[in-house]
Amino acid sequence: MTVIMNSKQLIGNLWVFLTIMSTQAFFYNTGFAQVRPTQSRLNAVAIQGFYELLETTDITLVESDSDGRPWQVLILASVDASPKRVFDVIADVSNYPKVLQSVSSSKVLKRNRGMELSSWALNVPVLGLKGKRAMRPQSPRVIEFRGVSGHFKQHRERWEIYPHSSPNRAIVAMYRSVDLKKNGGFLLKTLLTLEPSIEHGMYAAASFVQLEDFRRYLEKKPKAKPGKHKGPMPSFQEKLSSKKLQTLLPLLMRGEVTLIYSNDDGSFKQSTVLTVVNASREKVIAIAHNADKYPEFVPNLERYKLKKSDKGYNVIDYEIDLPLMNVEGLMKMKIGTSQSVAMDALEGDIERGKWLWTFGSLTEEVTIISHYSYVDITKASWFISKLVEIQPLFEHGSVTALSMVQVRAIKERCEGKR
Repeated sequence: MTVIMNSKQLIGNLWVFLTIMSTQAFFYNTGFAQVRPTQSRLNAVAIQGFYELLETTDITLVESDSDGRPWQVLILASVDASPKRVFDVIADVSNYPKVLQSVSSSKVLKRNRGMELSSWALNVPVLGLKGKRAMRPQSPRVIEFRGVSGHFKQHRERWEIYPHSSPNRAIVAMYRSVDLKKNGGFLLKTLLTLEPSIEHGMYAAASFVQLEDFRRYLEKKPKAKPGKHKGPMPSFQEKLSSKKLQTLLPLLMRGEVTLIYSNDDGSFKQSTVLTVVNASREKVIAIAHNADKYPEFVPNLERYKLKKSDKGYNVIDYEIDLPLMNVEGLMKMKIGTSQSVAMDALEGDIERGKWLWTFGSLTEEVTIISHYSYVDITKASWFISKLVEIQPLFEHGSVTALSMVQVRAIKERCEGKR
């Protein structure tokens, strides 16, 4: 739970950059450093296995390189539109200002031999972000992008569009690859020094926001709305069955998988992050239960104390100290009969939040962690609340990013990397 709070504050400093990432992070200058190409992970047969899951959630996969840094994200979603319409909308870059909320300009400059060069600009205040990119559409199923000039570098993006068994529906797979640490500027490099796993969270979060903007446009739905976050604390959407975990296993063996759930109006409902840990279930449980040890592997955690209670649960008193920000509060921690860990916000800078950890054995020495999250992130800071007003999908992205950070912290501790 500690990592949730830590990543919340990191994201508070980071959201201007994530605003950029979420809409046009695919514009990079290929004249610098090494290109990071995307690699397709699915085919038409494999896609069919995800139909049931995609009825209620979007799926993201973040893969890491040999140094533990993310190099590719895949996001998979079902769209209520024909494959042809999906292809045409994504390939029509001149229409992006109407589709993607943070794009102020996108103009086709040249067409030649099946390629298209366009310029772009974002309406992010002060930063003045703009550049050029190339697109290669391969009708009817594949669209590829690469950076040519402007802000950022070395980006590759690939869209794959698959027919669904139901008429006028499509399955969309979006791949993105970019080196954020080299090309993200001073702010991002500083934040990655404080917590390297925020890069993994950003990969998943930014890709979701972009794809969801496309989907709501394709389905002729109004822009997503901010969550109301009132009344009784909502129950989690579902606990993953063995069958659904089996469906996700080919992706899980490659990296962290996130399931992002939305309400009908597009507001945030919950996220679930899953990862495979190379450690026994007993070891993972011992580390996850021992909250007093979290400061040893969670940066900037000034206080995280477990206080016993006679009410059937323990109370965690926490404080995180970061540049320009300080956050503290209390949360409830309860161990379940199957060694699951349930946490609920009691008071402090996060007023409404609940989290659940579950641990399943894949083999004697390999464990699957499932982490369920619901958080009203808008109370984290004035800055975040204003960003969610502008783009409600940032709420989905921020909760996804902070959950990814905490899951990777536990994973790396269990594997002896922290």
